[in-house]
Amino acid sequence: VRRYTSLLRELDHKSAQDMADIQRLQQAFLERAKEEAKKGKTEQEREERLRALRQHDDFKALGKLRASLKQKIAEKQSVADQIFDMSEQNLKRLRSDIKNLEDYFRSTGEIPDDKFKVGRYVAAWIDKDSVWILAKVIAYSPQDPDRVRVADADSNDASSSFVLPSAKCEALPLDETFHEARSRLSSRGRKVLAMYPDTTTFYKGAIVSVPFQESSSASASTSANTALFAGHPPGTILCGVMFDDDVDALTGKTPKHFVPTKYVFVAAGTFNPSS
Repeated sequence: VRRYTSLLRELDHKSAQDMADIQRLQQAFLERAKEEAKKGKTEQEREERLRALRQHDDFKALGKLRASLKQKIAEKQSVADQIFDMSEQNLKRLRSDIKNLEDYFRSTGEIPDDKFKVGRYVAAWIDKDSVWILAKVIAYSPQDPDRVRVADADSNDASSSFVLPSAKCEALPLDETFHEARSRLSSRGRKVLAMYPDTTTFYKGAIVSVPFQESSSASASTSANTALFAGHPPGTILCGVMFDDDVDALTGKTPKHFVPTKYVFVAAGTFNPSS
C-alpha cells in the first residue's frame, strides 16, 4: 500500500506540472490566435492563419502534454484499482481471521455467546403448526443454554412468550455486511428457508439471485421493478428466492421474490425438520 501510495503521489505531482504547462500554453496559444485572427481581412484568410498556427511547435507541444496527462490519469486509475483489489483481499483475510478468533474465544468461554441475546430475532420452529416463524428472544441464560424464551414477532405482548429448545431456534444474521451476505448465500440453487413476503413465516425455497444491495434508482427505474422491490428501503441487502410449491395459478410459473438476506438462512445443527 505504501509503495502504491507513493506512486500515486508521484503521478499526482507530475500531473499537476503537466496541467500547469497545459494551461500556460493554452493561454499563450489563445492570445496569439486572437492576434492572428485580427490580421486576417476575410474569413478564409483568418482560417488559413489559424491553420498555420496549429502547425507551430507550441501547439504540437500542447498536444503532447495532453497525451501525457491522459496517460498519467490512466496510470492513476490502474494503481487505484490495484490498491482497491489488494485491500479487498486483505480485508477478506482479516475478516476470516477475526471470525476464527471469535469462534475460538467463544469455545473457550472468553467471549460470551450472544447468539440468543435478548431482543435478537430468530427463526423458531413451532411443532404444533410444523412451521418456522419469526420470533424475538425474550430471555436466555448461558447457564441454561439448552432453552430460550421467545415471543412471536407479530405480538407486542411479552406475556405471550414461550420456551423452546435452543436447537429449534435459528439465530438470524445480525448487522450482516454485504460481503458476508454474499459469502453466506453465494450459490444459486442452494436450498434455504426464507420469510415469505408480507408474512412472518419461513418457507423452503432456493436461491436464484445472489445478494445485492437495493438502490432507489434501480427500484424506481420501471413500474415492474417498483413492484418487485416494494417496501425495501435503499441499501437493503436482498437476494432472489423461488419458494417451493409457490406456483402462480394464472401463469403456471413459480415467481421470484426478493427477500432481505437477514430473513434467509440455511437450517443447520441437529434439528432440521425442513431438510
